Amino acid sequence: MPGVNDLDSLTIWIHLDSLFFRRKMVTQNDFRLVARKSMEAYRDAYESGVIPDSFELNQKTSDTDRKRIGFYFLILKNITSVDSDEDISEMIIDTEYIRNIHGEKNNDMGIDACYIDEDKNKINLFSFKYREKWNKNSQFKGNESYSSYRFLDVISGDVCLLDALRDGSESPYTVQMLEDIDRFRENHENVDIDLYFVSNDAKPIDEKEVLHIANTHLISVRPVSLGDVSDILIEVKKNVSAKLKIPKENIMVYREEELSSDTSYIFSIPLIELARITSKNELMRTNLDEYDVSGLSDAECVEKFECIELEPAVLHDNVRGDMGGTPYNKGIIETIANSPRRFFMFNNGVTITAKQVENKSNPTKASSGLDGSRGIKIITIELTNYQIVNGGQTLRSVHKFIKDNINGKNSKSGEQAMRSLRDSLVLVRAYSVGSSQDDHSTEGSHVYSIGSQIACFTNSQNAISPADLHSNDAIQIKLKKYLDDHEYEYALKREKGVGNKKNGKRVITKELMAQIIMAVIKKEPGKASNQKRKLFTEFYEDIFNESIDFSEIKSAIDKYFMVMEYYADRRDENGKKLGKSVQRDLYTLYIMEKTGIDDIAACEEILDRAFATFMADANIAKYRRLAYAKFKDAVDEQIASL
Repeated sequence: MPGVNDLDSLTIWIHLDSLFFRRKMVTQNDFRLVARKSMEAYRDAYESGVIPDSFELNQKTSDTDRKRIGFYFLILKNITSVDSDEDISEMIIDTEYIRNIHGEKNNDMGIDACYIDEDKNKINLFSFKYREKWNKNSQFKGNESYSSYRFLDVISGDVCLLDALRDGSESPYTVQMLEDIDRFRENHENVDIDLYFVSNDAKPIDEKEVLHIANTHLISVRPVSLGDVSDILIEVKKNVSAKLKIPKENIMVYREEELSSDTSYIFSIPLIELARITSKNELMRTNLDEYDVSGLSDAECVEKFECIELEPAVLHDNVRGDMGGTPYNKGIIETIANSPRRFFMFNNGVTITAKQVENKSNPTKASSGLDGSRGIKIITIELTNYQIVNGGQTLRSVHKFIKDNINGKNSKSGEQAMRSLRDSLVLVRAYSVGSSQDDHSTEGSHVYSIGSQIACFTNSQNAISPADLHSNDAIQIKLKKYLDDHEYEYALKREKGVGNKKNGKRVITKELMAQIIMAVIKKEPGKASNQKRKLFTEFYEDIFNESIDFSEIKSAIDKYFMVMEYYADRRDENGKKLGKSVQRDLYTLYIMEKTGIDDIAACEEILDRAFATFMADANIAKYRRLAYAKFKDAVDEQIASL
């Protein structure tokens, strides 16, 4: 990677890449925003069925309790890109959460949640602190991190401690998670481990504590505090415009059609120019007379740009906000500092979509070229209502470099950093896409807006749900039309929890639809619940094709919701509601279809017998056994014995 020259520095880079200590001033308004969004996340989780009535309706449950749980869901959704409340809930092993939501005991050993990211070959661990009251001096304390050491010791190889946990009965969810981690690491090489210390404190955990944990356990530690969380909750999109001057030899003109009025440009600019046109300061972005860097010395540039700050609105159309450094970001910063003239070769560049990209140069009498600029050596480009749709990591890294090396630094080091920014060139693609960003569909086909296509095809680093890429397939649109006429609202775009009502109809998502088809029609309930990502990749063509019978699908959906409603009223031997489980419901539906038994209670008995025989000696929660691929064999054995 750029900027890394030996093995020792690579090791430090991997384990300490995410150290970023926020200097932004946070206020009580940020605190209130996070509290409000946490409550909204809790409400979404409750409406989706993840939070039981026994907790929501309990008089002892306070709004702070609700916000604390909602904070988990809010953060985990934004960091992991997982949208399902049920999947988020399965990540959480926090002691209080397990007791309140599942009615069981569990010692979380200082780790509140874990997400195994198979696509990125990474294990993400989370330790949360949610403060009830605003305090401008509040900070994630170092002693609050000590409780996580036992968990970290186990994943670092403490077999004796893991065996002791297995022998006990106080940590079933934690043990299961540790075993999941162990299996994943056995089957995958070079697995990265990231530990997030997340809080709504004004200040992150102390840097010394982060360094100690990172060095001791050889993992990446990522502090996330109030300012970080507030940033990712910015939802208001505003128009951002900018102007820049580019030497004619550094620019290429592109038109999709010769007579088109929309002209796009590909050009190279210094990184300080990229920082300027993405600044919060509108004058800095648009006033070239005042902020043209071409005729200034490095010292003069430092004076003008030392307080530059990123305008987050330019990244509104990016899928996710940045929640910490990565080796890629570290490489960007090291290349700027150490090899600025190689930056252009090492970096993929930045992609911009704009309502309009215009050449604002004053044409001369000799002007007759395609861009109207023949005879002009410097081209003035104006970007109107633009977005950075690809290159967000590059942009954030540039602004971080400025913060760390120019803002408030002594003049000599600041001038050296400015010289690096001026010597580092970045490739920019600026596409004029017009004012309409809406896609539209025709019979049997879908037409994407050019802006959407650019964002999709150039954005290889953002996590995009595979299901989203099929939202407008012809088969999906046909299925929606059929179901819309048969009592259901088929949500091609992302919707809130399954089972919610919209337009007086019950909502069903694409993800649940694929699971039902896989479980019932394809007779694979295990794959339906345990290989969800493959439903819209590897298995997609087999699930959704022209041979499927829409009436058969509608019948399966009817039965699924009957099963879901049946379990909604069921209670365990202790009188507690069973709660929601899509895996359980899919297996029950599978049993109904395979046996022809319409009595849901009878099918539940068959499922219970499978629970009793599968891994009977293991200390594993009942419904967690559904996650094992071989559980289907146990169910089939019970069906065969009828």
